[in-house]
Amino acid sequence: MSDQSFAIEARSIIARSGGVNPRSMRLLIAASHRHGVSIDDVLPAVLGEGHTRPSEAIVPSQASQARTEQTRVARPLSTEPSPFVQLSSQSSPAQGTQARSPLPGSVRPPRPAAAPPAQSRPITTRDATPSDDQLDPAVRTLKAVLTLGSIALVGLVLGLASVWMIVTGLSSPRPSTPAPVVAKVPASATPRKPDSELFPSNAASTPSTTITSDPGQTPALKPLPTPTDLDPLGLVRELTACVELLPRDPAGALRQFVGVHRQLSRAWTSLPPDQIGRAVDQVVEFVYQSAHQQEIVRQAAAAIAAETDPLAHPSAPYAKGDIAASVWSFGVLTRLAREPDLPSAARTVVDAAIGPFGMQGGGSFTLGANAAVIAWPRRLAKSEGVPGADASAAEPWREWLVVLSAAPRDDQASGPRAVCNALETYLADGVEPPSKAVVTELVRAVQWRAGDEARPRLLRWFENSGITSADLAAVTTALVGQSSANGVDATMVLTSSAGEPQRAALREKYAEQWQLRDAPALDQLESLWAASAKAYLEHADSLQSPTQQLARAAVLSRLNASAGLVYVGQTAGVGDAIRDVDVPIQKLLSMANAGTPPQSLDDTASDGAWAIKYLSAERNIPARAALLAELALQSGSIGQIDAEVLAGEAFRGPQSHIRKSAQEIVLKHSTGPAMVNAALEQTATMPRTNENDELVRRLSRTQLPPLKDPTWRAAVRRGLVERLLEMVAARGDQGVIDGLAEMMGDSYRGRAIAGPLDVKSDLAEKVSPEVAVRAARSAWMKWAQSLTQTGPVPVSLDQIQRRVAGRAQLSSGLVQNFAAEQIGVAEVMAFVVATEKPGTVPEVASVLDELGRSRRSADHVFAQMLYTERAMVKLWALRMGVNLQ
Repeated sequence: MSDQSFAIEARSIIARSGGVNPRSMRLLIAASHRHGVSIDDVLPAVLGEGHTRPSEAIVPSQASQARTEQTRVARPLSTEPSPFVQLSSQSSPAQGTQARSPLPGSVRPPRPAAAPPAQSRPITTRDATPSDDQLDPAVRTLKAVLTLGSIALVGLVLGLASVWMIVTGLSSPRPSTPAPVVAKVPASATPRKPDSELFPSNAASTPSTTITSDPGQTPALKPLPTPTDLDPLGLVRELTACVELLPRDPAGALRQFVGVHRQLSRAWTSLPPDQIGRAVDQVVEFVYQSAHQQEIVRQAAAAIAAETDPLAHPSAPYAKGDIAASVWSFGVLTRLAREPDLPSAARTVVDAAIGPFGMQGGGSFTLGANAAVIAWPRRLAKSEGVPGADASAAEPWREWLVVLSAAPRDDQASGPRAVCNALETYLADGVEPPSKAVVTELVRAVQWRAGDEARPRLLRWFENSGITSADLAAVTTALVGQSSANGVDATMVLTSSAGEPQRAALREKYAEQWQLRDAPALDQLESLWAASAKAYLEHADSLQSPTQQLARAAVLSRLNASAGLVYVGQTAGVGDAIRDVDVPIQKLLSMANAGTPPQSLDDTASDGAWAIKYLSAERNIPARAALLAELALQSGSIGQIDAEVLAGEAFRGPQSHIRKSAQEIVLKHSTGPAMVNAALEQTATMPRTNENDELVRRLSRTQLPPLKDPTWRAAVRRGLVERLLEMVAARGDQGVIDGLAEMMGDSYRGRAIAGPLDVKSDLAEKVSPEVAVRAARSAWMKWAQSLTQTGPVPVSLDQIQRRVAGRAQLSSGLVQNFAAEQIGVAEVMAFVVATEKPGTVPEVASVLDELGRSRRSADHVFAQMLYTERAMVKLWALRMGVNLQ
């Protein structure tokens, strides 16, 4: 081909390539080979005819250069004819010169002397890619299709995004107020993220802040609140995070736990019941997970116990949040105390915190929290007027009412009763004259409805010399003007200077207005109790049989429980209990005398009817829940078939609420051998869970190894078998003694009422009589410690505590332990009566002397128990002022 054709193609190549560049040069060289043109004739052919000056180099196009301004260096035109064309120019760091890249296909061999500079651009195979006109037509078509498809896809995505933005923009309401002006931050400052940031910075970094400008004010940095400051549920999640962090960073987990627990102890009243239980479980789990690190677990327990200090130190000034924190922590410590595998470092701290309150054995969170709630009114009444206390006298009582309403309770009636007791405690032990704000808050919280115990309690306050006329004036003023009580008017307000006649007249007016004349008056109940006690005290010394002595002791114990209810004004059902005091005991004795041993574990004719209905419900959860509620209301024993179905649901039920309901019914029938036998049937497939471990502990009444111990399942079977053998063997002649012991335990579960401060204790889960009598002694001791001794007493509290410790060391077995605790109750009761009524000191001393002589002459422990109950009946008579002669 001629040089003219090559020149035309060469100019076309340069035009398509955007000038002289590496690509155009490669195409030119390829074209020269096709046309048979020498490489030395390339430049003249490109420049055209007559342009043969070798000093004019081909300058690459400015648009095709990929160099920066810093590397662009001017160089003079070369004066030597050369087939090389400058492609790139970069400064060498070593020599400061510019590097040249030879054209591919050049006849000049490369220089082997020196390696190319580090920054020079090497010639790669990618640069040798053929042009579009060299590609196969099918390839060009494919490239065009892919390009058009990509453009269409991008357009479709942008279109959908535009539509979404338009829709969301139309649906989102505009703010009614203009957005705050955001001040500009200098570029050198640390950038801060806005409040609506989707991906917040790491918690370890500086907290994010917003900068707002307000007309007339200097923009200020305001820290954003964290969610856990406002959301108690977030604190529960933080507890879970502490447990998860513990294996990786024990010290950091402890620091976080202490802070989160302190906040949660003051915010738990806003949690629902299920989240309260979850939070308690997380605290227990944290303590167990840190068991192998003594210092960590000790500090964790100490942080919990520190929140109970305001309750343990009555002289300390009140601070907002103290009541909620102490109630929460006391409940958690009580829950921890019942754990058999609690680390020793934590147990020491826990026992020191709850020991003075008589909760060494531990129990549920509900038990501990309610004990703290009950103790706070006396603490508040005695701290009234302490220097440094809150200026508003009603503020701590408002917090106490909030905590009372949030605390979980097994007995719903205990809440209103606790408010009534708190009001009575404040009137009897608070400052004089009473704070009108405090009285108004408590009167508002009391339920003054017909049938409630508040109305009879008010009538009793009119007769109580410990409650002054100023106290009653504040109560009646709030009752008429601020309460929800009906049937009261302005004429039913007592004056502060009223005497006994005015108090008695107003009492009669309230009784007539509330129609309380038909109800048994307290003096009538006291007379009924005195007559019954006198009848059962006679001929007590002549009983010779141990069974008869224990039966009479059970009767007197039931009378002592009724006396406590009468003393605090809880008159509902007390009259019937006094009249029928010996009915269940006589029934038990008649069954034993009949000599008809049972033929099966249950002796019930309706066994299996409930089980058939329950199994027929299949997966109908509401129907199963209704059947469990029906079974819970049934009285009497449970049959073997029903017990086995119930036990299966209690140990292996798939739904937690159904399983919990079944467990409560199992505990209700835990004294029946059919229930214990049904639990024994489940041991082979029983899941190893904490709730199952607790359930079998209470069924077998024995100590079990830790849940993770390999021998746990064998120990469960052994404990249940031993318990079942005891129950079956006791259904003969010894069954009467066991039945009487259960009745004694039942009576003591209701005898933790030492005064108006106390309510019926939550001892339903304390099935053993020795635990019930220990709780009763603790309640009386707490009441005794709150009294101020004004004269000599027959026995001091120090002497009582030393005697209790000595008897505990000498006694062995459940029966002797019960008898030792029982005599402790009688001695503390004697101290209380002598302190409350100094005029009865000689009579109290005589009762104690008679008790000592009788116990020393007794030939059986049951006789000692009878004489102790007889002494307590006489002490109740002295306290209530009734005559037993």
